[in-house]
Amino acid sequence: MMFRTALQKRSSPPSTKNQPTKEDSSHLNTKDNIINNNHLSSQSDSSEDRCKKAASGDTQLRSQSNEVRNASKRKFEQEDRNCIKSPGRLARKRIRDAKHRARSELVTGDLFSAERYYCTMDLEKFRTNFTNSLDKLPLEISKEMLQARPYVIDRIDGRTLTELEFFERFEKPKIPAIFTHLIDDWPAYQANAKWSSLAWLDRKFRNQKFKCGEDDSGCSVKIKMKYYLQYMTSTVDDSPLYVFDSNYGEHPKRKKLLNDYKVPHLFQEDLFQHAGEGKRPPYRWIVMGPPRSGTGIHIDPLATSAWNSLIRGAKRWCLLPNEVPKHLIKPQASDNCSKQKDEAVTWFRYVHPRVTSAAWPAKWRPIEFIQLPGETVFVPGGWWHVVLNLDISVAMTQNYCNTGNFKHVWLKTAKGRPRFCHKWYRTLKKLGREDLIAMAHEVSRNNPEHFPNLAANLSSSDSSSDTSSASSDSSASVEEVVEPQKAKVMPISASTSSSSSSSSSAQEVAVTAKDEFSSSSLCIEETTGSTEVTLGGTNVKQMAASAAPQQEVLSNSCRNGGEGGVMGRGEESLVDDADLSPDTSDDDSGMEEQDKKRRKVAANS
Repeated sequence: MMFRTALQKRSSPPSTKNQPTKEDSSHLNTKDNIINNNHLSSQSDSSEDRCKKAASGDTQLRSQSNEVRNASKRKFEQEDRNCIKSPGRLARKRIRDAKHRARSELVTGDLFSAERYYCTMDLEKFRTNFTNSLDKLPLEISKEMLQARPYVIDRIDGRTLTELEFFERFEKPKIPAIFTHLIDDWPAYQANAKWSSLAWLDRKFRNQKFKCGEDDSGCSVKIKMKYYLQYMTSTVDDSPLYVFDSNYGEHPKRKKLLNDYKVPHLFQEDLFQHAGEGKRPPYRWIVMGPPRSGTGIHIDPLATSAWNSLIRGAKRWCLLPNEVPKHLIKPQASDNCSKQKDEAVTWFRYVHPRVTSAAWPAKWRPIEFIQLPGETVFVPGGWWHVVLNLDISVAMTQNYCNTGNFKHVWLKTAKGRPRFCHKWYRTLKKLGREDLIAMAHEVSRNNPEHFPNLAANLSSSDSSSDTSSASSDSSASVEEVVEPQKAKVMPISASTSSSSSSSSSAQEVAVTAKDEFSSSSLCIEETTGSTEVTLGGTNVKQMAASAAPQQEVLSNSCRNGGEGGVMGRGEESLVDDADLSPDTSDDDSGMEEQDKKRRKVAANS
């Protein structure tokens, strides 16, 4: 029986339970066909498509690595901020004193945080609400306007440019730019170290004072680094104090910061350095500030160009061309911001909506972008710009003059800093920079309103250059200098004694007297040490008084003269103090020299 059962099982047909039906087999066949078709189509893909897929894959990998890097960076910055303790009683006192001195207009009523920007202003929106592509520009911007100047800035690898290429593409046409990888070799830009670390700054420069503002008299307001770091990580002020220090390179301890960076290779030419480190205007700054801090709308002093390298944080920039009228890009009286009208946060709240609205002229549309760590922004001379810090930021910036902007810098410097211009001109002359000397003469001829007496002098300088250079030689004796002037002095006094002489002749007398007396009077004062100069029995001051219209000009010319040297008619008279109006309306960089003068006066008193 058992044998029969086993035999039946062995002889019975196989079960169809797990066998596919016709429908299932057709489905399998269809699936196999799809797989085969996909395989064939994948083989038929062009190399171009495969390259696109590979590029997209690389982009995804790159974005993922950037996200990981940014996450680790945010983690470090948060831990770094936690290393800075909250301000104690003494720190709060020092911070309060600095705020009251630097922002005295906000003391009454305690208006430092009256607008409550720390909770009402969303800084994250400033990272995105700007045009960063040509496709998003308004239709009013034509191709001709795009050729005239840029409206969107692209990031350029600075390692691929030479100094000459940078000069031709950006410096000469005055085009702003953002360069990457220029500071990769800076010790200051080491990841999670040096200037990127608040803990490192606190440890290395804890008790060193840095400038964070100016008081009502123009003197610097300074605060120790340890107190400022505590303030920077805890402040709720609408527009916090901003470290903007230019004297760190002259301090025995703070000058160690100079070892942590170097000037990028694109900005190596600096003509101001020929005038001497102690004489040149302030030109380099270490910049540090919390969110909502920054610099208001301005043009860099003396028409210089600038580069700004960001080491930590993020900055929102807005640039406008030079032809935009000043009153249109300043806060208006109706904005109700009189207490903080010059602050960056105020500008972005009130003025920025106007300059980006549809009613704003398309030709004046601003250039906007976000500067990230490791990027260097180039700002050509003459461009309006305003900067707002979106996070705790540390940067290095420097202004410079090179061959590309020398004409504009020369005009501004001769007007605002004539004494410095004397030394600068003589140094360039000694170095044999005839190209720059020719530019200086050209600027002087083309701007007679700023050089009223120089325009006439330069026209005849070729015929009288030998005589004037001989008369300005400091090695000549007093008799050799005075004797040739006797024949010229007598007709002047005779013409001025005539009662019928016109006002124009009196002015010519004064101009001639200034030109002829300046070099000889200075030479006499140097060789003899006397305080009164007599030419042919006539006192110079009395002769100047006889020419009434130019009395003050003559006395100033004889009293001030050149800076430590003798002025010749064909050379240093190009930037004579009497020919230049001390217009410093656009020069806000001379405060450090004023601070030194005030300290000297206070010490003497």
